[in-house]
Amino acid sequence: MDVVRDASSDVVLRDLRPNDAPALHASHQKLFPLDYEPAFFLQACGAAEQASEGTAPNEEVMFAIGAMDTKRTRHDLVGFVTARVETYGRRAADEGLTLPFALQHCVWERRRTLYILTLGVEQAFRRRGVATRLVKAALDVARRMHGCAVAYLHAIEYNHPAIQFYTSLGFTAVKSVRDFYEVRSGRTPYPERSKFDALLFVLFMDEKRGELLDTYDEDGKRSCGIVPYPQWSWLRRLFARVS
Repeated sequence: MDVVRDASSDVVLRDLRPNDAPALHASHQKLFPLDYEPAFFLQACGAAEQASEGTAPNEEVMFAIGAMDTKRTRHDLVGFVTARVETYGRRAADEGLTLPFALQHCVWERRRTLYILTLGVEQAFRRRGVATRLVKAALDVARRMHGCAVAYLHAIEYNHPAIQFYTSLGFTAVKSVRDFYEVRSGRTPYPERSKFDALLFVLFMDEKRGELLDTYDEDGKRSCGIVPYPQWSWLRRLFARVS
């Protein structure tokens, strides 16, 4: 992507490249409870160069977009989003995952999806719209360059600001995934715990593709989701009564 500027901000967005990997790694250690392997950052930051060389239509592609503070001499990294373009059903099958109802049509139609892996903004730059710009930039890249129509992500159960943020952008929580995160760093509000649930959020970038049936309820007793064909809604209601 080209450098994206906002006239009202000193923060610009640009692709992250291999020489940005150390800064991206340091930011993750500062902001997240999970520890990622160095290869994760090299792979994400190498996507811009891979794109220039060309990739196969069905190949998975990771990319990273950084928010850079132009007021600082070195244009330091103050925010980021990392994401992966993938064929959702194939990866789910490889990893033994159960597809939520909201994403099953991605398998039926062999749709390309965007998985937002990580999103972070330094404390001093929050509430300035930086995170919103990063997510929208990632969605734009996925839709324009890779033909994605669906995006999804996971949010750890206790991160209420993130849950509210993604909801405000139009994402819908469709499933609670038990013990999705295993955190052994102790960098959480609950250091005595190592396993945490996650909420699975889904966004249809093409609103005509889905009909919103339900939202996630706190007790987790019902499965809910987005169905690509409105005429199936009566089946969902019937199954809900039977179960």
